[in-house]
Amino acid sequence: MVNKVALWILLAIIGNLSCASRIRDKIYINFEDGYPCTRLLNSTHQVGCHSSKGGNVGIVFWARTHEDFTVVLNDTFNLAPYVIVAHARVFKDINSNLLEKLRHKLAGVIIYFEESGDSAEVPSYSEDDKCPSSTHDLYAKDSTYGQCHMAEWNKPGGGSRFLDWNVPVYLLVNQTEIQLITQECFVRHNEGYDGADKGYPLCAAELVTFNHAAGDAVRCLRRNEIPKFLTVGNLFCLPLEDYNVFFILPFRGRESEFQERSIFLLAARMDSLSLFNEYSPGTTSIGSVIVWLAIAEALGRSTTLINELSNKTNRHLMPVLFHGEAFDYIGSSRMVWDMQRNAFPSGDNDLNSSYVNLSHVGFFFELSHITSADSGQLYLHVDPSSYKNYSKTKDEIDQFRALLLSTFPSISDFKSDLPLPPSSLHSFLKVDRTIPGTVISDYQETFSSRFYNSFLDLPFSIRNPEFKETAVKLGNATLNVMFNWLNNGSSVEDVPTVDEEIVALLIGCFKTWPEWNCTIFERIMETLTDEEKAFFEKRLKEHSRERTYIHLRRSRPSMIRVFASYLAEYFVGTKNCSNETTSESCENPKDASCSYTTDLLAPSGQYAPGCCLCTLVMYSPAKSPAFDIEGHDIVTSNYSTWVESVFSITTMRLFLVTSSECQLAILLSGIAVFLFWLVIVWLIVKHLNTLFDTTPTTEERRARINYAVAAVES
Repeated sequence: MVNKVALWILLAIIGNLSCASRIRDKIYINFEDGYPCTRLLNSTHQVGCHSSKGGNVGIVFWARTHEDFTVVLNDTFNLAPYVIVAHARVFKDINSNLLEKLRHKLAGVIIYFEESGDSAEVPSYSEDDKCPSSTHDLYAKDSTYGQCHMAEWNKPGGGSRFLDWNVPVYLLVNQTEIQLITQECFVRHNEGYDGADKGYPLCAAELVTFNHAAGDAVRCLRRNEIPKFLTVGNLFCLPLEDYNVFFILPFRGRESEFQERSIFLLAARMDSLSLFNEYSPGTTSIGSVIVWLAIAEALGRSTTLINELSNKTNRHLMPVLFHGEAFDYIGSSRMVWDMQRNAFPSGDNDLNSSYVNLSHVGFFFELSHITSADSGQLYLHVDPSSYKNYSKTKDEIDQFRALLLSTFPSISDFKSDLPLPPSSLHSFLKVDRTIPGTVISDYQETFSSRFYNSFLDLPFSIRNPEFKETAVKLGNATLNVMFNWLNNGSSVEDVPTVDEEIVALLIGCFKTWPEWNCTIFERIMETLTDEEKAFFEKRLKEHSRERTYIHLRRSRPSMIRVFASYLAEYFVGTKNCSNETTSESCENPKDASCSYTTDLLAPSGQYAPGCCLCTLVMYSPAKSPAFDIEGHDIVTSNYSTWVESVFSITTMRLFLVTSSECQLAILLSGIAVFLFWLVIVWLIVKHLNTLFDTTPTTEERRARINYAVAAVES
């Protein structure tokens, strides 16, 4: 009997739980495709977005114009806090002053825009500062050139990535969800509310983005060291880190050293930043990566010529892709620090390369923004102090400039009174101002990119024919000066040229959005182990728009670095391809740099034969030295100190709310019903014997006695 009762109770509980789940699903509408803004911290403060542990709740208000923010500020009907919904063209008007005014009446912000729409809806927008990375650049303490006194590079910069929002902020690009929150939620329930009870119910939103870190990086990292049994989680924040990608031609083993000023360093950066880490298209950076890869492919075809020239001059080429540059030059500053302590390349690489230090760098040429050079016009930049104060540096730059201009006439000469724009070259010149170096870009005094370091920096803005033409010309001009420099300033016959088909292929692959739909990328995935393939397929499926952000740890790499590194290995490495090649036949215990891949450039739709690939590509940490220098004071550090908070699950959902009077009435009704049934149960228990006669009859008592006697006698 007891078992049956227990079973019925269990079934009742399960039924109630499933019923509660169905009721909850009817109450809430969950959004699945939102992109959350998370919290970052450095040595002095916190920036980004955050919610309470249970989430922030507010009435949805659709701000269609900048003037609509006054409705929230005035809060005529005392509905605060609000969750503001705004198109990107309206959201860009929220600056630090407006945010401060809205703060006490704000529960969260939801931004939306149409990915396939015309980007002209937003004239310009950047989440970086007007003077990017100015606190850690070459001119940080320079009263003449520092803080963009001579040139405001990023005019659209509003610095929204570096505001302490302290409320959850989400990005929506799913058209169904955009219609749901603007039309079904706001227009249907909230628009035109006049303060009367008949206007209820109103549509509200609950946004959850709870971060475990707060304050600054110093306190957060200290909390990481607390014994785990004293804390709820394991970690509170982690430094931003990934890898730099580079190779040296010809390769030189550790048994022989490089000569002074014998390396030509060709640089480009891979990363960008956005208010939403999982939505970081970074097209401005990808443009220079495409040109860098096209040059790498041409160099890979010319290793014999490179070896011949290097044997005569003892000079070398070193192309580098830096990571984390948007966050105060993480990748380049780490490489410089490693060079200073004679630890670059590190011993972790399979190739036992000779060490490189700063004295070996003979010239530094950086490919900066080039995606907006529709007219083919490019500009050179130099550090005016280095150019004016060091005659040998000036001579090297002048010689380089003359050769480059003769090959690519549409490049404009630099202005000697302008400082060096934001670039990786800053990290090298901070330590050694005598290094000759230039930066090339599609702007002279202010960025041409309308959406530099923002979630709107989408690949649709690339104009294929114009960009391809510029990329090919720049690639060929760069190859010409590299081989000229490799030959000690003398001209070289049969200098390789950029393969235009490769450029077109790279543009097509990196321009795909939001998926990475490209035959080359699919073939790269095919060469991975089952474990790696499962990992990257999940990354591509769940985080396809997280392309250029440098993330928390190396176990979650940015996909631009993954694909760029595989392509660099393929372009520069020695390949032996055949239909009989398998992964087993490529295994070489004596050479860990060799691995199996497929022919990435085989025609689309055709069988791609296997290849044994022996690569010269190496990797170095893109992690700020501030976190690896023993006893280093992060507060006064000259290095980047950015960390990202570990955060709990992020959710966004809509529901309807009634007036406060109605909510009070429901509460009182619930209490009344509870008290009523409490009295009923008390009366039933008190009169249990009367209601249910449980006294046994005379016959029942006799039967029990007889049963007991029989049991004793037996």
